[in-house]
Amino acid sequence: MSTKRWILPLAAMLLLSACVSEARAQRLEGRVVEHTLDNGMRLILMERNAAPVVSAVIRYNVGSVDEEEGKTGLAHLYEHLAFRGTEVVGTLDYARETVLRSSIDSLESCRVRLVESGEGAHVEPVRGIEEQLEKMKAELEDILVVEELDQIYNLNGSVGLNATTTADFTTFMVDLPANRLPLWAILESDRMAHSVPRDLEAERSIVAKERRARIQDDPEAALYQQFLKTAFTVHPYRRPVPGWEGELESIDLEDVYAFYHGYYSPTNAVAAVVGDIDSEHVIALAESTFGRIPCRTVSCERAVPAEPKQREARAVVLERDTEPALFMGFHKPEITHPDDRVFEVMSRILTTGTRSRLYQSLFVQEQIAMDASSWLGPGDRYPNLLIIAARPIWPHTCEEVESAVWSELETLAREPVDGEELRRAKNRVSAEFLRKLQDNRGMADELSYYAISTGDWRNLERRVSRIESVGPEDIQRCAARYFIRENCTIARLVSTRREKGE
Repeated sequence: MSTKRWILPLAAMLLLSACVSEARAQRLEGRVVEHTLDNGMRLILMERNAAPVVSAVIRYNVGSVDEEEGKTGLAHLYEHLAFRGTEVVGTLDYARETVLRSSIDSLESCRVRLVESGEGAHVEPVRGIEEQLEKMKAELEDILVVEELDQIYNLNGSVGLNATTTADFTTFMVDLPANRLPLWAILESDRMAHSVPRDLEAERSIVAKERRARIQDDPEAALYQQFLKTAFTVHPYRRPVPGWEGELESIDLEDVYAFYHGYYSPTNAVAAVVGDIDSEHVIALAESTFGRIPCRTVSCERAVPAEPKQREARAVVLERDTEPALFMGFHKPEITHPDDRVFEVMSRILTTGTRSRLYQSLFVQEQIAMDASSWLGPGDRYPNLLIIAARPIWPHTCEEVESAVWSELETLAREPVDGEELRRAKNRVSAEFLRKLQDNRGMADELSYYAISTGDWRNLERRVSRIESVGPEDIQRCAARYFIRENCTIARLVSTRREKGE
């Protein structure tokens, strides 16, 4: 036997052995402490004492799916406003700030009424009001401490202070020295209980600019927005997280406060802390900070409409002066459904790595597309999609790529996946997943995610074994059931540049 022929199988065995050893090393039962405060907030704690640092993640069970119609973008907007401070952070004198804001609002209303009355903008009463407004706004500016939350964290050695809003969740995170965990508990419990959404107009402008950059100025992002809107007819997964164009302008402070009080409750939050901690001390710390926040149920009742079964193929076309692109989506069950794990494996079989089916078919053999990718989305709490994306190579078209994709999907339904290909896909899923758990931030993020999305953080640990249980018959069954044309939505980005012959 040649050297190459025995080295490759040995390398594969060593890789598999490393994955199994790593999986065993990540066993969490007995290492994770779970505690629920009297007000309903859940704590998930894991001690890792390799370095004197901790990662802390607070995940709220609220995202863009929970917004009212006509107020889309509110979840993302509030995430931004949550960094503006509280009754203590961000101001030198909250009582005086409140008085000034009330007076400014009253004077602004009075000025508008005078101007609209036809008296003119330069009459003495209006000029006097504008002078008072200028003085009050200057005084207010002197009271406010811009970005004080960031400053406090930075001065205490923290890094990675951030937040993110998705269709399903809103998450706040930070990494900090272990001896600064009490500071985190004080700041975040204060933010949960006493948030003050200052400077709505400034944050609205920032969020609107982000939306333009992420959607309107990006042809593929604009196509993806239209794709989701077509794939989902009633479910709020059809909405973009930054909101529909123009709806941000309709959101006022009353909407913001209602959203905050409705969803930012201890009963709607999970905090995961991983690192150099003593779990008993962290529980006591949480009881003395977060535990003081009054218990209240989530007041905003979720009335998320179920998406009806798709019964015919759907398509949308977007024309832009850019290169062509394609999305194909297939409805599938939510994360807690047994078929979800099958889709994770199928996604790797189709598009992960140079040996994946669509890479080989579209790029190597037919040379009609420059790349292909797939993922599950846009959320996990509710039934979602397996999404396939590709970019045709000129002069090939989206229709040619679609045809090639359909050929591979039909093969999945018709022929069993061989053992080596299935093992390779499973190893990729497990390796990607285990890699996330190696650092404190990744572990805290995944613990909080599984606790909310599946109802039990232990499903994090069960994930590898569930992926391992996927067999060739599962692949065939799901491919035959879900990869059908009446369950498919297609979005094509058509290049006007190419049509002009440029």
